[in-house]
Amino acid sequence: MKYYDKLIKLKCFSLEEARKICGNESTAKFTLRQYKNKGYIASVKRNLYVVLDLETHQPIANKFEIASHITKNSYITHHSAFEYYGYSNQVYYEVYVGGTRFNTFEFEDITYRHINVPNTFGISSPTKFLRVTDLERTLLDSIKDFEKIGGLEELLKCIDSIPYLDQQKMVAYLKNYNNRFLFQKAGYILYNFKDSLSLNKDFFDFCKTYVSKKRHYLSKELISNPQKSCANREWNLIVPNNFEDMLSKGAVKLADL
Repeated sequence: MKYYDKLIKLKCFSLEEARKICGNESTAKFTLRQYKNKGYIASVKRNLYVVLDLETHQPIANKFEIASHITKNSYITHHSAFEYYGYSNQVYYEVYVGGTRFNTFEFEDITYRHINVPNTFGISSPTKFLRVTDLERTLLDSIKDFEKIGGLEELLKCIDSIPYLDQQKMVAYLKNYNNRFLFQKAGYILYNFKDSLSLNKDFFDFCKTYVSKKRHYLSKELISNPQKSCANREWNLIVPNNFEDMLSKGAVKLADL
């Protein structure tokens, strides 16, 4: 157990990090094989390891910490960030990870899935073991990609749990996105939460100045189900007929649009 105490301080580590601790790659590989056989560590994926608790034999790093170490710039994003902050309504066995692309893999019944997010702003490190998008970035990513991460109804439930947003950050991040469709979706969805999230008229006026002249469908499923949709002229969107029902399921009061 010569190196165990040093490895435990890392929780989750790469072969390169083990090499620095052990002195060279040959010693590192030999040590890691020994430690795996003795149940001191487990292999998460190729060249990524996690230290095990010697009593419980469970990883000492949680799924968010593991995800943050998949690549050198990995970070928790989208619905998984909501879950980390405690604003998700259920536990998911899938973690969405931004940063350098990697192949989807499973470890301890958790699926780690890369999601393509080209932006690098709004990423924080609450601890030295973890990187995650901040709440404002998480919300905008999730509005942009809600069809990929659980659907509109789940997104609305998550938003309903958020106590506050930094309006200045929201404006700055939307400018960074420079995506007119996102301005439409964010304005339409968040107007229904304007009081609980402390978003004032200036925010929505700002969103409206960037609204696309092209009318978009809020979700792709409405394209093939026109009978389930209606037009919202204020935000130039085709939206679900049952949007009000979705809001009420999350105990949200529908604003007068």
